[in-house]
Amino acid sequence: MKKRLFWVVIPAVVFTFGACKKSGETARPGPSTPPATTSPTESHPTSPTSPAPSVAGENMALSAEERAVKLGFVRYLPQDTESVISIYNGSKISARTKGMKLWKVIEKQLGGGLMGMGPQMMPGEEMDQEMKPADEDFAIPEGEQEKTKKTAAAEKPAAAPFEAPDAGDDSDAVTTSDDDLPARSIAAGDMLGLEVTVAVGKSAGEQLGNLVTLGTRLNYFQMRALAKAYALAVKAGDLSTLSSAMGKNFSEELAKNMINDTEGGLALLERSNMPPTYVAFRSSKDKQAAVAAAVADTLGNIGQAGEMVETVDFEQAGGKFSGFKLLGSKISAQMANGREEMDTALGAETASKLLAAIAKKNLVIASATLGEYVVVFIGATEADCHLVSESAKSLTSGSALAFSDAYAAKDLAALIVGNDSATHAIHQIQGGLASYTNGLRDGLASEDGAGDTRDLQAMLQLVTEREAALRKLGGMEALGMVAFFEHGLKVECFGGQDAGAIDWKTPAKLSHLGDAADVAIFVNWSSDAAYDVKARAYGEALVETAYAMAMKVSELPLEGGQMKQFKGMATLFNDKFRSDAVTLWDAVKGEMNDGLGQERAFIVDLKGSVPTLPGVPKLLVDKGRFPRATMIYPVSDRAKLASSWAKMSAACTKLLAKVSTVAGQEIPMQKPLSSDKNGYTTWFISMPFFNDDFVPSVTVGDKWFAASTSKTRALELLADAEHGQPGRYGMYLKMDFKAMQECGAETMQLLDENAQAVFGEGSPQLAKFTASKTTRAQWLDAIAELDSLTIHSRREGTVLRGSVHFKTR
Repeated sequence: MKKRLFWVVIPAVVFTFGACKKSGETARPGPSTPPATTSPTESHPTSPTSPAPSVAGENMALSAEERAVKLGFVRYLPQDTESVISIYNGSKISARTKGMKLWKVIEKQLGGGLMGMGPQMMPGEEMDQEMKPADEDFAIPEGEQEKTKKTAAAEKPAAAPFEAPDAGDDSDAVTTSDDDLPARSIAAGDMLGLEVTVAVGKSAGEQLGNLVTLGTRLNYFQMRALAKAYALAVKAGDLSTLSSAMGKNFSEELAKNMINDTEGGLALLERSNMPPTYVAFRSSKDKQAAVAAAVADTLGNIGQAGEMVETVDFEQAGGKFSGFKLLGSKISAQMANGREEMDTALGAETASKLLAAIAKKNLVIASATLGEYVVVFIGATEADCHLVSESAKSLTSGSALAFSDAYAAKDLAALIVGNDSATHAIHQIQGGLASYTNGLRDGLASEDGAGDTRDLQAMLQLVTEREAALRKLGGMEALGMVAFFEHGLKVECFGGQDAGAIDWKTPAKLSHLGDAADVAIFVNWSSDAAYDVKARAYGEALVETAYAMAMKVSELPLEGGQMKQFKGMATLFNDKFRSDAVTLWDAVKGEMNDGLGQERAFIVDLKGSVPTLPGVPKLLVDKGRFPRATMIYPVSDRAKLASSWAKMSAACTKLLAKVSTVAGQEIPMQKPLSSDKNGYTTWFISMPFFNDDFVPSVTVGDKWFAASTSKTRALELLADAEHGQPGRYGMYLKMDFKAMQECGAETMQLLDENAQAVFGEGSPQLAKFTASKTTRAQWLDAIAELDSLTIHSRREGTVLRGSVHFKTR
C-alpha cells in the first residue's frame, strides 16, 4: 500500500508544474543598438568590436506590420512573451532536402525509407514526388515570403496588419489525396509543412527555474539515498544488499523527502502552475479545416477523463477557443481516497497541505482557428490566454524582435527568441554536479556504516565549491536567433550562453593558418586565463574525489572475487604509481601550462604521406594521402617548457621501470631524438615505419610550440605562423568538405585502378570492393554537393554573437 503513495503523489506534483508569478519585460539585442548588458564577469571585459557580417539592410528597422508579414504567428503574441520558436516553410525545406543527392543515397542505403520513416514522416513529403536537385543556393522557392524580399529601404511592405505570409503557389500544397492515407496523417503533414510556432508567455522563465529546482532536488535526494544505501550495505557486510536497500530509499523515503523539502517541496508546488503556452500550425487554405479537425479530435481524448475535466469555451484575439479544463480539485479528491496512507507516510498536516495545493491547480487545453493558423492554447486558466489582434500590443511592436530586422530580406527558415528570464533558467539546466555531490556528502554524513568518511565528505564539498566558482565566470543573455537559406543554411545568433571559457577581447594571430585550400579542419580560439585556472582546479577535485572514493571502497572489510581483485589493483596503483603519476600531472598543469600562451590553433590537412605500416601495400605508401593533425600554441616562457619536459621525462622513466617490474619484462624508456631547423627544435621518437611526414613530435621555438603527427607539416605551419597579424576575435571553426571529398575521390580512384595489387587477385576482399564501386561513386557524388561548415563565436560590442554557415555547392 505504501508504494501507492509514491506513484500517486509524484506524478501529481510533476503534472501541476508550470508558472504563476509575473516578471518584467527585458531588453533584447537589436540590429543597430545592442542592449547595454554587462559582461558576465570582470574577467570578460568588452572586446573590440569585430567586423559584423555583411547583411543587406543591416541597420534598417521594420515597423510592427512589416515584421508581422515576415514572421507569421508572432503577430498574435503579446509583448510579454518570453520565448518563441518558429519554423518556416517546412514543406519546402523538406522538398529541397530530399532533392539532395546525399538524402537519396542515405535513403537508398536504408532500403527506401529513411530510418524506417513512412511517406508522411517528413513534413511535406507528399509534395512533388519528382524532386528537382537543389539549386546552388539551396534556397526555398520564392512565394512564401515574397512580400518582404526587398529591403525596407527600397520597398515598404504594403500588406495590411496581420496579413499572413503568402502561402505561395497552390502547387506547393500537399497533393496526396484523402484516399491514399488516413485523414489524420495528411493533417499532420500539413500542420508541419508551412509554419509551426511554439511560444511560452509571461513567467515561463521563472517557472522553468522552478522545474530546474525540482530536478536538482530530486537528484540530491537520489544521491543521498544511494549513499545511505551504500553505508547500510557496508554495515551489513554484503554489497549485494545494495539493490534491496535502494528500492526502499528510492520509493517511500524519496517521495516523503521531496514533499517536505524546504527548497523543492510544497512551497515550490504552491507557487507553480502551467505558463501560457501557444502552439500554432499554418496550413494551406484547403487543408485548414482538416488540420483544425485533427487537433480538436486529439484534444477530445482528454474528455475521456470523465468528471476530472470540464469543457471550456472562450474568445481571444478574434478566435473562438474550445477545449477542456483538467480540474485540480478532482485530482485532489481522488488522491484523498488514499488519505490514510498519506497521513501515515507524510503526517496529517503535510498531507492536508499537499491536497490543498493540488486542488488549486487546473490545466486548460483548447484550440481555435485564428486567421490562417490553427492554435492550441495550454495554460492554468482561460484568462491566461493573452493573444492579441492589434500590432501595437503584439510582440512585433517591441524590441524583442529588433535583431531580426537585419535579415528581413532573407529566406527565413527559423526564428528563436528567449528573454533573460528564460535563458537564465536554461543556463541552470545546462550544468552542475553540485546536487549529486551534495547528496552523496549528506548521505555519507547521515550514516556511520561506511566508517569515517569525513575526508570524503570534505572532498565532495570541495567539488561543489569549485564548480560554483567556475560557473560564476559564465552567464546567459537574452537570446535571438534567425536561420535562413543563402548558399546553404546560415544561422545568426545574438546573446545566449557564455560559459566564460573564451577570451573575447584578444585578436587571434593564427587565424590565417586556416586559409589554405588543403586544410580540411581548422579551429582557432584564445582561452580565458581565469577560466583555465578554475577549470583545472575543478577537474582536479573531481579526479581526486573519485580516487578517494575508490580507495575508500578498497579499504572495506569485504572479500570476494571481484572485490579482492579491485583491492589488489587499487593497492598496486596507490603504492607504486601514484606519486609518479602526480608528478607527471603537476609538470603538465604547472610549468608546461605556464610556458604556453592562451591562443590555440588546431589544423588538419589531407596532404600527408601514408606511413609504411605492416600490411599496407607499397603502392598506397607511394601514392596515397594521409591526414596530418597539428596543434599550435604561442610560447610565453621557453625555459618553463624545457623544465616541464625534463620533469615529465623523469616521471615517465620511473613509471615504465615500475611497469617493467610488475610485468616481469623490461620496457625501456625510449630516448627521443631531436633535429634543429630555422630556429626550431623538434623532438620525436624513431620507429621503423615513421617518416618525416608521419612522426608524432613536438616542435618548439622562442615564439611558437607545435604538437603534430608530422614533423614536416609542423615546421611549415610554424614558419607561416611567424607572419600572423591580429585577426578575428573569439572562436572560429571551419570544416572543408571539398577537401575531404577530393581526397576520398582520389583515394578511391587509386584503389580502383590498382585493386588487384592492393587486395590480391581473386581474394574475397577484392570481390567485395569491386562490388561496392557504384555505391562508393554515389556517396562521393552526393558529398560533392557539400562545400563547408563554418562557426564563428565572438562579441560585437557588448553582444555575444554567433554565426553558422552550412554551405552547399
